[in-house]
Amino acid sequence: MRLFTIVAFLIVVGITHAATPQTSRTSQDGYTPLMRAAAKGSVDEVRALLQKGAEVDAKHPAGFTALMLAAGEGKAEVVKVLLDAGANPNVTVPTPHAGEITALGSAVLSGNLIVVKSLLKAGAEVNPRTREGATPLMTAVQFGGVPMIKTLLAAGADVNAKIFNGYTALMVAAERHEPGIARMLIAAGADVNAKNKFGETALLLAKKQENSAVVAILKRAGAQ
Repeated sequence: MRLFTIVAFLIVVGITHAATPQTSRTSQDGYTPLMRAAAKGSVDEVRALLQKGAEVDAKHPAGFTALMLAAGEGKAEVVKVLLDAGANPNVTVPTPHAGEITALGSAVLSGNLIVVKSLLKAGAEVNPRTREGATPLMTAVQFGGVPMIKTLLAAGADVNAKIFNGYTALMVAAERHEPGIARMLIAAGADVNAKNKFGETALLLAKKQENSAVVAILKRAGAQ
């Protein structure tokens, strides 16, 4: 298991019951026993630690918690147990290079749709913004698949959100030769004529990439 591969993923705040020193003792590297168990996906160990009073939202010095670790590693059962124990899915934690990250964003990066659905059901905000302006939907368009995108759209993801340079999810799909995703975003209300900070539309970006399939879809949708 690579605990430090998900140091860029973070989240959460606290539950108020007192934790015993044994169950919430932080090691020299900043990890509590609950964090280690969560990252490993050890459901029984996580349950046992919580029953003994482990603080569900204890933070590593870098800002992440057991829930963020479990979400980033795609540990669906552990995520459910932590959420049932009161873990907050909506606290953001700043990172040096990825802006502010949430459990939902981490789950999207993990590719685990079950984890994403669990977090949404628990009240995770579908449109949190990083400093760069990215949302879970834009992350899914870049790194996820159609089921992930459909789930986020159904939960109310803002299809026209823009990142710092004015790019939208549709522009990303246009550049990545993703006609199916482009069609899905348009059906969800994506603005086909939106411009980024360079004055480029999704149509122009698709043409630059010689992406004829997306060009045709955009033109049929009224792109100019």
